[in-house]
Amino acid sequence: MHSSRVVSIVGVIAAVIGLLFTGANTDATELLPTLNAADPAFPAEISTIWGGFDLWQQIVVVLLLLAVLVLAIRPDRAKPMDKNSARGVGVAGALLVLISVLAWIEGSDRADTLAAGLAQAAGAGLIPTAFDVTPSSGFFVLILGSVAATVGGLFSLMQGGDSS
Repeated sequence: MHSSRVVSIVGVIAAVIGLLFTGANTDATELLPTLNAADPAFPAEISTIWGGFDLWQQIVVVLLLLAVLVLAIRPDRAKPMDKNSARGVGVAGALLVLISVLAWIEGSDRADTLAAGLAQAAGAGLIPTAFDVTPSSGFFVLILGSVAATVGGLFSLMQGGDSS
């Protein structure tokens, strides 16, 4: 299999792995169900990055990942992708990068909101201390995977695949 195709496929795999990470990291995870019972403004749990997406975002991400995968494994796999496939992979990968960065920004906002809520709960004496909340490293795995998918398409374009 040609190296540009491998880079795109590895990018898809990394992006999928990134989607499976939790959306935030905090030591207050065990306290969330109790806090949620007292105040529904608190989440009952921290969802995965995938679970934080709306349905339409999930559909778009799946379609983009499938597009990259299908275009990257089309015959003849020993050669670079044809120009149309390489362009398709590049565009789909770039859209995945955009969605990944926007998801990271949204995940950062959610982490800040949860941290502020935990600080208020600590101030009210509901929990012993305020806890830090940070976006998970899964966002970076997702972004890097999306970049790799894009780079695979661009490498194939630079290597001058057929125009078919």
